[in-house]
Amino acid sequence: MGQLKYIFVSGVEGCGHHGLNPVLVRALQESGADVVHNKRRLKRLFNWLWCHRHPLGLTRSVVRNLAERFFRHQRALAERSGRVRWIIEDNSFPAGTYRDMSHQWDLAEMREIVGPHADIYLLALYRHPIASTFSHPQFDGGMLAHAELLKRALHYVQGQLEQVDPNQLLVVRYEDLVQRPQRLAKALATHLGIEPAHVTTGFKELRPSKKDWRRDMPAEQQTTLEQIFNERTATGWAILSGSPSLAD
Repeated sequence: MGQLKYIFVSGVEGCGHHGLNPVLVRALQESGADVVHNKRRLKRLFNWLWCHRHPLGLTRSVVRNLAERFFRHQRALAERSGRVRWIIEDNSFPAGTYRDMSHQWDLAEMREIVGPHADIYLLALYRHPIASTFSHPQFDGGMLAHAELLKRALHYVQGQLEQVDPNQLLVVRYEDLVQRPQRLAKALATHLGIEPAHVTTGFKELRPSKKDWRRDMPAEQQTTLEQIFNERTATGWAILSGSPSLAD
């Protein structure tokens, strides 16, 4: 009998979603599963549910019903095929053009919507916040304003992940993704229930960022951002202690 499985990768903007996503897609395809990604309809529904307020005159109940219908349909496709079907959602915080941190995706309600239809696998993607800021320094009117927003986003993500049993969550540090792929392959494979060799093959799709803030950012800007992202924010993100660390 086919199964529907759902991966949600949580993390702030610029933390490396576009690097991890193709690795996951290739790894799951290598495992013999069907993979659904780049789901514009689902992303639009979730944006409507949490970031908009009554879009196009639709009520929250109608939008939620449409999202639940999406997952019922995907589960029916999995059962019909007799194969494992994975849905990968790689949304970042803040959610695209929706910069108000009081209107962002809600992990608890997401699990309520998805849970009856699919097994849920949660990943928290973490990258040094200065590196995340340097990924899009022009956003939000400039680097400093962007850094302040990402700091609020980090706190938001932390609050969301505090609702999750640490045993159901794997923290993936972007630095591990780039520098320790073999060790990360084993952790990812265990978390997702697939073979490490499939994840190792997936790493062939990895295209690491060429930006290096320590090398390319002026020292004065580095100092300013280090003050915004103090030591606790930069290296002591509390959720890191709740999941195995590959960097230790």
